Amino acid sequence: MENKKLRRALAIVALAFMAVFTVTFVIALYDPKLCGGAFSWAALVSGLLGVGLFLVVRFLLKEPPAPEYLPKGNDADGAEQQADEQSDAQRSEQTDALDAPQADEQKE
Repeated sequence: MENKKLRRALAIVALAFMAVFTVTFVIALYDPKLCGGAFSWAALVSGLLGVGLFLVVRFLLKEPPAPEYLPKGNDADGAEQQADEQSDAQRSEQTDALDAPQADEQKE
């Protein structure tokens, strides 16, 4: 639970740094010498911090994998569907077996 809150907080901070990067980068592209090049440095620092925090959230704070002994969602659903299909096939065979004598009587 705490790991999810930390991930979310760092992701929001990274997003804020990327927004600052976008604004300062556009200003730096418009006039690189504005304020003695301070916007260029601000764009560089905020971009590196934003990307760095994103990489931390993405790779270092990832959730641990599920234990091996638990069935995976897709496999369990597939097994249930397969069992349903088998039971449906058995029901249709039983229905066909019951309908077959009635069809013979109607032909006569």
